[in-house]
Amino acid sequence: MRLIAFALAALLAAPAGVHAQDDAKPEEKKDEKKPEDSRPRRRMMGAQLPIEQLQKTLSLTDEQVTKLKALNEEAAESSSKNMKELAKDADMSKMRELMTKEWEDLKKKAREVLTDEQKTKFDEWSKEQEKNMRRGARAMMGDPETIKKKLYEDTEKDLKLTPDEKKVIMPLVQKVIDAKAEARTNGDKRQQELTAFVRKATGQDDASKAEIQRKLEAFRAARADDQKKVKEAQDALREVVTTENEVQLVVHGILD
Repeated sequence: MRLIAFALAALLAAPAGVHAQDDAKPEEKKDEKKPEDSRPRRRMMGAQLPIEQLQKTLSLTDEQVTKLKALNEEAAESSSKNMKELAKDADMSKMRELMTKEWEDLKKKAREVLTDEQKTKFDEWSKEQEKNMRRGARAMMGDPETIKKKLYEDTEKDLKLTPDEKKVIMPLVQKVIDAKAEARTNGDKRQQELTAFVRKATGQDDASKAEIQRKLEAFRAARADDQKKVKEAQDALREVVTTENEVQLVVHGILD
């Protein structure tokens, strides 16, 4: 069930992806040219802009191509250092936040290289790529309701419960599963809304800065409210299970 928990976490991964590079690469023919993936490439060092694809889509000049390649190198170097530090703790949440921030930062810097007309096309391209990735993630991970059902069934099998205990405990397990799923869904939606707001906000004057601060406070308050609901559901469940079953619930990701 760790796999299920990881899958749910991966479902919320930010558009900036990760690609693991091999230490040893097979020899390639010099004359052989491979087609480039049109999506943002996934690397261990963070998000990378698909230069050739953007060159065709935006009609980039040679100077712009050079600048975008430099941004890719800069992002790769920075991400590599950050990921190495986070890998020590294996904190998937922090890694996900880092990848999201890196991708947004890279897009922001890329827009500075473009003309106004190219920026419009770039924004449209970016939105389409993110939609495609979310669709791909959902297809890869499966339907959320199916995953929740599978988690519930696997948890029930591993818990040692009498029929009467099941009537009390399993509804509480379901409440925790639902609360966690809702928190993830709400969090993803809020993240997208905040990202869209930040793209438009200037932060150049007091009114804009105040609006940004209000958005941040609302974002954090809503997240805290979701976390509170999850904790309340977990506490109610923890009160009625034995230590042996509590361990199983932690293993399955139901309890922290």
